[in-house]
Amino acid sequence: MNLGLNFSEQNKELAICGELALEYSAKTNSMYIPNIVLVGTQKTSSLPFL
Repeated sequence: MNLGLNFSEQNKELAICGELALEYSAKTNSMYIPNIVLVGTQKTSSLPFL
């Protein structure tokens, strides 16, 4: 099933930033949201994501 989801739709990217980013990331990860790439950071980052 997971393999089928990889080809059925385009993946979405979600970046959560700020002091509570890790808490919000954990809450979001506890939900079923297919085809999503989720990252969170509490600090400034220069890594390109979105």
